[in-house]
Amino acid sequence: MEPKASNFVGSKLAFYIIVILFFMLLTGCGGSVPQKDKGIQGSTSGAPKQNSSATIEIDSSKDMIYVTNMNDNTVSIIDAEQNKVIGAFKVENRPFGVVGHPDDEYLYVTNALSGDLAVIDRKNSKVVKKVELSQAPAYADISSDGSYIYVTDLAGDQVIVYDTRVQGVVNAIPVGKMPFDLMSDPEEKYLYVANFGSDDYSVVDIASHQVIATIPGGEQPGGIVVTRDGKYALTGAHGINWDWEEVWVYDLDNYEVVNKIIVDKMPTVMELSPSGEKLLVLIHDADAAYIIDILSQEVETSFTVGKNPQAIVFNQDASKAYIANTDDNTVSVIDMNTYSEIAVVEVGWGPVGLAYLPGKK
Repeated sequence: MEPKASNFVGSKLAFYIIVILFFMLLTGCGGSVPQKDKGIQGSTSGAPKQNSSATIEIDSSKDMIYVTNMNDNTVSIIDAEQNKVIGAFKVENRPFGVVGHPDDEYLYVTNALSGDLAVIDRKNSKVVKKVELSQAPAYADISSDGSYIYVTDLAGDQVIVYDTRVQGVVNAIPVGKMPFDLMSDPEEKYLYVANFGSDDYSVVDIASHQVIATIPGGEQPGGIVVTRDGKYALTGAHGINWDWEEVWVYDLDNYEVVNKIIVDKMPTVMELSPSGEKLLVLIHDADAAYIIDILSQEVETSFTVGKNPQAIVFNQDASKAYIANTDDNTVSVIDMNTYSEIAVVEVGWGPVGLAYLPGKK
């Protein structure tokens, strides 16, 4: 079905747009113009001009990282082997989430203020289709087989379901207020949605597209991940005063908090390593990243990254992590064996989203 008609009109719609923009500014999406080389080995200076008319031919055998740059409405493409931007292309107003699947010829980008999903041909980086989604699409998650994309709608209090096979919206699932991040369990039975505006988490049965439970959460919850065994969810939050310092661990059998791991202020973005053994948590206020060992549920170490880190992806063997630094207009490349920054790649203005797509070997 088509997305439900939103009941947010007039002043309420304006309010939510203001909230989104305010959130972007608070979390660093103001960004400055790209900085010069920081002197770190492997860093690149002189980011390419964001030329929407240029055709970018992609070598399908190479691993690529796609970066949404919200402030100049572009997507940068990084060659993961060379740690170098090979080009950039234009999308619509305020690109945010980005997802893709290795077997799919398309890339998908949510545009927060134009309210649509851009479908991009990965061979030449051209936008081939725009699909109207909602008033404020934000984060996206893609199913393991690439058939479905789930998108949080901050203004409509729903999750939009897009079918890549029919290239259209097939459902809209009502959840809590201002859904922020989302992730499915490993078996893809349930979708867990962090609701920023209602301080809770919605549990969605994927087969029926129905909410089956609502879990009380922290203050203004942000990131959420589910462990590879499906037993636990780890979550972060902003806090009413933007001072939340804990990662909460939920037992998914009874939806109870079983541990609270102290990190630093605003642990709102997090990602599991491909093996599921490590959790990487970004700290906005401290310009830092924390590594949590999943087995022990303890902090292993922390390290400094760029200003206002906003997104994380890993390469396939988890030897490297890539972190988008919104205020620096860069992507940090982290050696996950030494937890050191081995390269800094300059991208567009205000990077907020990352997708890693391996090449076809």
